[in-house]
Amino acid sequence: MDQRYKTYMTLPGLHAGMLTPEQLERLAKLVQDYDIPGIKITSAQRIALMGMDPERLSALQQDLGIEPAPAGGHKRVHYVQACPGKTWCKYGVVETLGIAKKIEQLELDGPLPNKVKIGISGCRMCCSESWLRDIGLIGERKGWRVIFGGNAAGRPRIGEELAVGLTEDEALELIRRALNFYIREARGKTRTARMVERIGIDAVRQAVRGPLGPYPHKADRATAQQELQEDHMKSVRKIVEIDEELCDGCGLCVPDCAEGSLRIIDGKARLVADKLCDGLGACLGACPTGALKIIEREADEFDEAAVEEFLKAEQTKAQNRPAEQQLGCGCPSSNLQTFQAMSDLRPALSPCQSANAPNRIAPGQAGSALTHWPVQIRLIPPTAPFLENADLLVAADCTALAYANLHQDYIQGRTVMMGCPKFDDQELYVERFTEIFKTRKLKSLTILIMEVPCCHSMLQIIKRALDAAKPSFPVKYAIVSLQGQLQQEQSM
Repeated sequence: MDQRYKTYMTLPGLHAGMLTPEQLERLAKLVQDYDIPGIKITSAQRIALMGMDPERLSALQQDLGIEPAPAGGHKRVHYVQACPGKTWCKYGVVETLGIAKKIEQLELDGPLPNKVKIGISGCRMCCSESWLRDIGLIGERKGWRVIFGGNAAGRPRIGEELAVGLTEDEALELIRRALNFYIREARGKTRTARMVERIGIDAVRQAVRGPLGPYPHKADRATAQQELQEDHMKSVRKIVEIDEELCDGCGLCVPDCAEGSLRIIDGKARLVADKLCDGLGACLGACPTGALKIIEREADEFDEAAVEEFLKAEQTKAQNRPAEQQLGCGCPSSNLQTFQAMSDLRPALSPCQSANAPNRIAPGQAGSALTHWPVQIRLIPPTAPFLENADLLVAADCTALAYANLHQDYIQGRTVMMGCPKFDDQELYVERFTEIFKTRKLKSLTILIMEVPCCHSMLQIIKRALDAAKPSFPVKYAIVSLQGQLQQEQSM
């Protein structure tokens, strides 16, 4: 190549940029012997030996084993850029160097109209910039994706798919056909990008693929297009990973995930969908067992629009649940009921009803202070009449067994809602409490939980609902130890 100041540079050909130790040692010796002042690794993964005296150029080329390029062009591709592939890279899903060498050896029908740049990437991270090359290959688990007509020069153009899901032999044959089509249809020294702009990518597909269009072995193009969109959405990125052996299902991570991508399912934290996780790790600090960590893996791209749609759908779903679903399964035991004190009810009740009605209890007496049914959070709709003007007690299930004076100290005079944040749907809890705080006039709210980690997520659930509804009533909470001892109440 003729350079400024009457000097030259030569580009030793490398197969996909790979060098053996012996080749590198030989090249270093020649650089010293010929006193070459400049060495540059090019974007094409070649080595530029710059500043050569033209009188010594032929001798150096002979020592390097370089054949001068023919004046009228060539019938083989000489520019193939490839990433290391799965042999050398942890992200690679296919081997790239073998197919790069085979592309270099493809025999074409005639000389190429202009330079052809080929980029081969072993995964969707596309380190070889396959979308910006005349020919691009992207390795995927389902096979090779072949791109055509990309360009990164003064008029950049993103290439377009010729086919997806190809075997190596199919990909090589398709590339050969595409380059021969380029040889026939290019006008002058037009690059592939300009040719595609002139005749359209469909014409190229039709010529090299046939009537089925760009997708191999796919009679149903709608199905193929859907698969293509799903492939595009995946990349190697940061995302949350959950160690099920370490996860105790406490649910503390769920409220900290503003995107709603975490749920407690079957007693373990689960990722609802990859696209709902932003990978920033806001949930990690809440996990007491270290079950959560951020890793890099192939996953759907984070989709903010999908998050908004998902959260909105969850809220709508909760608001639109039929009454029989809001109250559990619709069985008689989940019907809303309000009880009064025995002295008020006894004259109007049958002996059977009186025997089943709970009592108001005095200190030192045994009995139930419950005034309504049901008591489970997921069974009580926001429209339940006993919530209006109530002093509300939200109690974790286990407190009923651990705290001996629960009825006398907490249930008496209060409306009760009980649940387990570890095993129930925490998002349903947030939605339920938010609606209650917005639509019911409460006098006060008391929260009673156990000291175990999973119970503390109840405080986070309530806090989220309070932040959303912004009510004005006082809120306090108390914690019960495993031995049934009550800690001092605190304001929230």
